[in-house]
Amino acid sequence: MNEHTAFRFASSIPWYALAPVGLALALLAIRLYRSERRMLPGRTGKLLTGLRALLPILLLLMLLEPMFTIRWFEDLKGRVILLLDGSMSMQSTDEARPDDEKIRLADALDLLPEGARDTSYEKLAARAFADAREVSDAIRAGRQLDKLSTKRSVKDYRSKHKSAFSTFEDFQEDLEDHANEKQRPQAIARQLKDVAKKLTEHVDAHDEKEFKDAIGDLVDSPGNAAKLVAYDQQSSALFAEAGALLLLSQQTSDHILAQSKDETIREALETLDAMKRSELMARLLEHDGAGILPRLGKRFHLQCYRLAGHDILEQAPNNIVRSSGGLSFEADGKVTNLARATRFAAELTKSGHETAAVIMLTDGQNNSGDDPEMAARILGGRNVPLFTIGIGSGEPPRDIAIAELDTSRVIYLGDEVHVGVAIKYDGFEGTAAPLRVEEDDKVIAERRVVFPDGRRRAHEDLAFIPKEVGTHTYAVDIPVQNGELIAENNRREFTVQVIDDKIRVLYVEGEPRWEYRFLKNLLLRDETITLNRIMLTRDALEMPRGAERGKFPEDRDELFRYDVLILGDIPADRFFPSDLKNIAAFAAENGGAVVAICGPMFNPHSYAGTPVGEMLPVYAERRIPTDEIKRKIRHSGFRPVLTRSGEDSAITRIAFDKLENAAIWENLPPLFWHAFLSRAKPGAEVLLRAPCKQADDCVLLATQNYGMGKVLLLGTDDSWRWRWKVGDKYFHKFWGQVMRWATAGKSAGRDRYIRMGTQKRSYDEGEPVEFQAKVLGADLKPLRNSSVAAVIEREGKDIETVALEFIDGSEGRYRYRFPGLERGHYTIRLNVPALPVNPSEAHVEISVADRPDLEQVELFLNQPLLESMSRIAGGRYYPAEDYAKLYGALRSTKKRIPRTREIRLWHWPGFLIMFTLIICAEWALRKKSGLL
Repeated sequence: MNEHTAFRFASSIPWYALAPVGLALALLAIRLYRSERRMLPGRTGKLLTGLRALLPILLLLMLLEPMFTIRWFEDLKGRVILLLDGSMSMQSTDEARPDDEKIRLADALDLLPEGARDTSYEKLAARAFADAREVSDAIRAGRQLDKLSTKRSVKDYRSKHKSAFSTFEDFQEDLEDHANEKQRPQAIARQLKDVAKKLTEHVDAHDEKEFKDAIGDLVDSPGNAAKLVAYDQQSSALFAEAGALLLLSQQTSDHILAQSKDETIREALETLDAMKRSELMARLLEHDGAGILPRLGKRFHLQCYRLAGHDILEQAPNNIVRSSGGLSFEADGKVTNLARATRFAAELTKSGHETAAVIMLTDGQNNSGDDPEMAARILGGRNVPLFTIGIGSGEPPRDIAIAELDTSRVIYLGDEVHVGVAIKYDGFEGTAAPLRVEEDDKVIAERRVVFPDGRRRAHEDLAFIPKEVGTHTYAVDIPVQNGELIAENNRREFTVQVIDDKIRVLYVEGEPRWEYRFLKNLLLRDETITLNRIMLTRDALEMPRGAERGKFPEDRDELFRYDVLILGDIPADRFFPSDLKNIAAFAAENGGAVVAICGPMFNPHSYAGTPVGEMLPVYAERRIPTDEIKRKIRHSGFRPVLTRSGEDSAITRIAFDKLENAAIWENLPPLFWHAFLSRAKPGAEVLLRAPCKQADDCVLLATQNYGMGKVLLLGTDDSWRWRWKVGDKYFHKFWGQVMRWATAGKSAGRDRYIRMGTQKRSYDEGEPVEFQAKVLGADLKPLRNSSVAAVIEREGKDIETVALEFIDGSEGRYRYRFPGLERGHYTIRLNVPALPVNPSEAHVEISVADRPDLEQVELFLNQPLLESMSRIAGGRYYPAEDYAKLYGALRSTKKRIPRTREIRLWHWPGFLIMFTLIICAEWALRKKSGLL
């Protein structure tokens, strides 16, 4: 640290203006005390005069505000942000890790005896890849030569070609010596000798006369460079071949070492097998003073954070690893949200030290939040690289788990419950196990599942019929098999609410088209559905109105008695304006479901600008296709295309297995008409598209929530064609799922005055719960800004009462957001003092499950995700055994910060002490001389 010191006066009065004043005051002091000086001895008089003259000079100096300014530069370390995975998956061990990977990792952690592992192969491979870059420089220089080449460019190429050849020749000699060493395993030595022979022949070819002539005649014949470039390209290819073979040889050598019977080798590998991922991470962080923390701490300012489920907790770098070698925190997070962690790090880069890099140590399993790759783009946009270190193995431990369940949460009494189960069976290929559904430890459905070779996932479907109304808790279970790592993930609970009611459907159509005919018959055959169908007349005034069958409801209360409203190809002008408002309110305020089936005449474009058009999930604009496109569709037909949302939607999941489901949609009978709909609205979910060049114009099936209800739009009236050769197999399945989707929110959460519900019936522990209610007063009009509270019961006991928030401008709608509930079964009721019946009988039941199995299902190292995130953010991925390579990849971000320190002498205590000492000395001297 080089300091520069300067002295100056800080006063606004220049020193040269006060200097004469100081001199005059000093002379005046001398003159005033001249008579006293004659009374004293010479030396004492002079001293007393000097002290008196010094006092006004000191006072003037204080007025000038003298100060010293010290300037220097301080080197501020760049910052590295460490993100440490603290989720439950980090408690896993990795006994199934390949042998060569075990040896490399054990060597990196110094578990092997010194010199036990031969690393000469990978060192020589690294040299081959590095030397190849020199050949690349020669190739580029050779390609730049042309007929107008100058002597300078030829000289430059000759120099680079000669250097590249010399490098290749040296490598060839070293590879040959390496292959001929006696201790090489025979299988490795034979392959290395074959490659060394190729390199030798390549070197010998360079000594031929034609190469020397080509190099000598480059000035007169630049075209000769083409042959030389071809030679250099072959050199580069041989470098790559040798490097790849050396890496393979290293892998073979490591595998042979892993099979060694040496006791120290066996103990080292057993120690590694028993090591949890969290313990491995601790060793990487603090490894005999050479780990990530001490080494990076010398160059950078470290900020460390633990990813603990939904939380991100700061950790002091010097307290992360205990003296015993383990982590100072438990890996107990129930979810991993890599996107949130990456965004959190990106926010940190906005302030404080300049950030050199973000380093993430994790197994890469992401089971919560949004896309981590999109979050990595934020870091990339800020030029902050993300380096990831993979903890774990691509070969997961032996384990069976219930990975996913798909079933209806609300069904009608007598309906069959279908449970789709996705099973993970790592390490159990070729075996079989029973899959069961249990209620109160009683098996109600069972199937033996065979786990085929070549796959690690199986999809099965179980079905059963509940006998009683109410909320039932079931469990899907696979008995724990021998050799499993985790027993808890073999069982998964779910709840189903069984209601004794029928779905009330109002189907309004404009003409007797084929879609109407087959859908009407399907709904009439379904014993859980009560159907009222209406074929409208040409004039709204002539529409049959009333509460009876075959008539359109006259008022909104009558309309609100239905659960589902199906709108066919009907022009908007066949309804009164009040009808259109009521249809929109049917979804928004009543929580009903509207299903719009497009037609070539009126639906949906005739509803543009109406309340119904506002609630549709697509913009109600009509696009007229060209005659050529219409002719092609009419003659050849088309098949719907599943979107990503459609792959996961219960509406379009004809088969539980995604691959099987996609195959069914690809092979359904073709359709011959669809509406050319414009883009979907924000917030809508597109499940099917028609195969058009302009994707936005081909929405075929879309849904969206609208107020308390939901809306579905089908952009074709040809779904009846799916019956061809298979009857109702797919047609019935599709429309049955539409009806179940439409009434998924129907439950006991309604009465004469209240409509209420949550988005789901089952939640994970800690997951926010959104609750909404629509409340009518005693006069059946919306109750606005009233006292509405939710009473929460858990296992039959009241645990909390919360006030609901009125939604401004709404028709009696209230809401509340529970930040997260503990595990258990909950009932929510409303307390509304303004109602004649309070508390209401209406209630909503939800279950909250503890889901540690989220972290106990996928246990393999997700290397592709980590590689992608690092590449997007401009960093790099390193496996745990190569963690030390990270140090060379980090760029230094030291910043020289100018520092300034000012010493203000007029504030300095010494200045006051000096002034006081002069006065005291002058007084003492006068006292001693008898002048007082």
